[in-house]
Amino acid sequence: MDVVGCFIAQYLMARIQCGHIDPQQIELESERSIFTLPDMFFEFLAQHWYLFAMLAIILLLLAFGPNTAAAGAKKISALQLPQLQSRQGAAIVDVSTQEEFAAGHIEQSKNIPLKTLEENLDQLKKFKEKPVILVCAAGTRAPKAAGVLRKGGFSDLYLLDGGLAAWRKENLPLAKN
Repeated sequence: MDVVGCFIAQYLMARIQCGHIDPQQIELESERSIFTLPDMFFEFLAQHWYLFAMLAIILLLLAFGPNTAAAGAKKISALQLPQLQSRQGAAIVDVSTQEEFAAGHIEQSKNIPLKTLEENLDQLKKFKEKPVILVCAAGTRAPKAAGVLRKGGFSDLYLLDGGLAAWRKENLPLAKN
């Protein structure tokens, strides 16, 4: 008996034990079987449709999630940010709201809220040839900002992984307005 035959035999035995199939109704033929793999797959699909629905949702989120806007932007840790800033003269752009920025921000960072970033790209033109580090409160808005800057012609983009929350967690200094 081949692997498929063994699988079908085990499947039939389980169905008989559960009472789903009457043993008198099983037609055993060596050349052909009542149950084929596609039949079993579609039966499984019908019984467990919610698993396939969740799989489809997860695949869609992975394909069209927020990080796709930041394709090409590199993530850096809170400890790497000062090194990149001092060695390569990176600009820090905080895309948090003005209220969040006033409550605490990284020194020398420029606040351009995400909502107004597209209209204010001209303020960042002088940084097109330098690395630009994007920061927000939790790291969720920065990938969207990276997509906007990428469309604006910026190529050397970095995201602070975990946002300002990661900066605070490392007990790094914050400036306040």
